[in-house]
Amino acid sequence: MLRRLTPLLLALSCALAHADPVDRCDQIVSYETNPNLAGNTVASFGNQYDLNSCAGQPSAILLPASGQATEQVVKIRVAAACMATVTVVGSFSGANQADPAIYAASTCPIAAPNITSFLDSTCLAAADVTGALGTETISFAAQPGTDYFLYFDGFLNAQGPYTASITGCTLIDPNEVAVFVNGFEG
Repeated sequence: MLRRLTPLLLALSCALAHADPVDRCDQIVSYETNPNLAGNTVASFGNQYDLNSCAGQPSAILLPASGQATEQVVKIRVAAACMATVTVVGSFSGANQADPAIYAASTCPIAAPNITSFLDSTCLAAADVTGALGTETISFAAQPGTDYFLYFDGFLNAQGPYTASITGCTLIDPNEVAVFVNGFEG
């Protein structure tokens, strides 16, 4: 009986694995495969990434101080062509309130100490229109075989916890071998 359940348990444990949001691109060790995630920018390293405008969405509404808070980033890849929609909701913890800004880019440069990298030319979608504890949503066309980076940032110095969901796409980790219920690799 245990021999029959082992492949199923392995498949389930792989499906539940995910990467936590990190502070800088050089800290990314795996792909995010969970479409629901949570993070907290309070303990983040610093303001490593920012936007003035978004090449992929020139009409994106960004406030003058969008993206100036500390941020976290995750790397995703999709199984098939899709429209990825990312929704982030700011929350609070103690005196910290997240005023979220969200942007997706096709690059994730290694951040030099005390230098902010601007992602204007590789930005695919961006949003920062609500206030503290608000909800921001972006959408962008995603293709299989391409890495995408989601930046969870904030307005001015607003830092705090957030939750996010990624819909419209199936997220994958191309480094993981799929194990099917019958025990064979996919």
